[in-house]
Amino acid sequence: MGRTRDAADALGFQVRRDIRNRPLREVDRAGQRRMWGTTLVVLGVLGVLLSITVLRNHLNDLGARIERLQAKRASLEAERRHLVAEKESLSALTRIEHLATTHLKLVAPSQADAFVVERVKTSPGPTSAVVARR
Repeated sequence: MGRTRDAADALGFQVRRDIRNRPLREVDRAGQRRMWGTTLVVLGVLGVLLSITVLRNHLNDLGARIERLQAKRASLEAERRHLVAEKESLSALTRIEHLATTHLKLVAPSQADAFVVERVKTSPGPTSAVVARR
């Protein structure tokens, strides 16, 4: 080794004795940008898919609720029609007359029994200018 050094010194070259062969670590900025960009795109796509799933489930729940409400509305409408028909049959004049004559033993009045009650015309009350005397 000493001989090689002497020859290098003679020629004017400086030869280092201690060469450290350590790996050089540099930050790859372009690679990091690509990695973060890809990560953001993947997270965005996952967010959109999650939102679509949540909205679809919400829409299905609303559809089921609408169907239940429509079925309840149809049953209530049928019940209303039934009650209107029952009211009409119960308030029929022939039925009321039949119940009055058979169950309550009432008799229909004749023309002689009927009379008209006229209203009595009242005199106007005293005015506010009435004077009290003794």
